[in-house]
Amino acid sequence: MTPMIRRKNVPYVTPWDLLDHEFQNLFDGFLRQEEQTAAMDFYRQGDSFVAEIELPGFEPKDVDLRVYRDHFDVTAKRQSCQESNDRQHFVKERTATSFSRSVRFPEPVDPDRVTASFQSGLLKIAAPVAAAQQARVISLCDPEEQKTEPKA
Repeated sequence: MTPMIRRKNVPYVTPWDLLDHEFQNLFDGFLRQEEQTAAMDFYRQGDSFVAEIELPGFEPKDVDLRVYRDHFDVTAKRQSCQESNDRQHFVKERTATSFSRSVRFPEPVDPDRVTASFQSGLLKIAAPVAAAQQARVISLCDPEEQKTEPKA
C-alpha cells in the first residue's frame, strides 16, 4: 500500500487570472509616482561641510542651488526633447525630469563663503562653518542715576 500524500489547497489559476494580474502590474507602473532621488555624499572636511550630489543628465543651467545658514536646497529640472513634425518616434524614453532635495547642516554655515561646482553630472558644494559669534557685553545702568543727571 502506498502512503497517501496530502497537498494543501492550491488555488486554481485560469489564463484570465494571469492576464488580469499582468494588466494590474502594467497600470500600477504608470499610476505610481516614484520619487526621484539622487545619490549624495555629505561629510565634514576640515572647517567645511561638503555635499556631492549625482545629477546625471542635467546641465548647470538646469540646477538651482540656494544656501541658508542652517540648510541648502537643490532643485533640478530637465525638459523633454522638443516635439517635431518631421520626426516619427519609434521609441521615446527621454522625458521631463525634476529633482528636489533639502539638506540641513549640523552647524550654521556662512552662506556668503559657499562655493559650488558642477562637472560631469556631479554637483559639489563646499560650505564653510560660520565663525562662532562672540557674545556682546551690555553694561547695565541704574535707572535712579539717570533721573538725577542734570540736563544740558
